[in-house]
Amino acid sequence: MLERVIDGDTVVVLLDGVEESVRLLSIDTPESVHPDRPVECLGPEASARIAQLISPGDELILEFDHDVRDHYGRLLAGVYAEGLFINEQMALDGYGAPAYYEPNDRFLATIERAWDEAKAAKQQVFADGLPCVPRFRTTCDLMVRRLCCSSSTVERPGSCALRESGR
Repeated sequence: MLERVIDGDTVVVLLDGVEESVRLLSIDTPESVHPDRPVECLGPEASARIAQLISPGDELILEFDHDVRDHYGRLLAGVYAEGLFINEQMALDGYGAPAYYEPNDRFLATIERAWDEAKAAKQQVFADGLPCVPRFRTTCDLMVRRLCCSSSTVERPGSCALRESGR
């Protein structure tokens, strides 16, 4: 059951009476509450959008991939509410950019298709006339990201930062 939304890609659920942080797999949304980073363009909007999709008390289904937890101890999951794949919807809405967290790729193709649809429809980070510049207006090629994430030079093994749009 959902306890609360943290930001656009992190929620807290109650599992067997224990609160667990859940990081939505295969997406990265603009930051809104990161302790070491400023609020990013569309970060509060991404948080508000996920809060429209799911609310405290909602029953959620979590689906996992290879690695169940990240280096912060958060569960890594595909999140479903009433049949809606929340990770995919955040990408369709133009907030959840595809992100590969090695070795978890179960949901990646679905997220990439949704992100392409958001781009074609000029949703959120792709919208014209934004008052700010999103960190990831475009994403690097999947193969480049996979190489990036597999590289021994990745600052945080198991995660891959999206490349900035060059703006």
